[in-house]
Amino acid sequence: MNRIREIRKAAGISQSMLYRQLGWSQARLSNYERGIRNVGLADARSVVSALSAMGVVCSLDDVFPPTTSQKTTSSPRASSTQADGVDSRDGRPA
Repeated sequence: MNRIREIRKAAGISQSMLYRQLGWSQARLSNYERGIRNVGLADARSVVSALSAMGVVCSLDDVFPPTTSQKTTSSPRASSTQADGVDSRDGRPA
């Protein structure tokens, strides 16, 4: 999911203004905004850069919020023994 349309509209930027700034077709931007196409990293950076050039203060995470799984900072394979002696990976005694 992305917030291109939401941020663009909040800034008073029309879709045609943004796709022209990006050098894209209207269909391409529309497909990204509606989630029909997935935005790659290079295009995501281009969107943020274009919005910034048009006066919008935003970051990559503002426009393309990380999903819950992307927010995880610890490795799922990491094992830690809690104070009660239980292995946090499988809940069995350490």
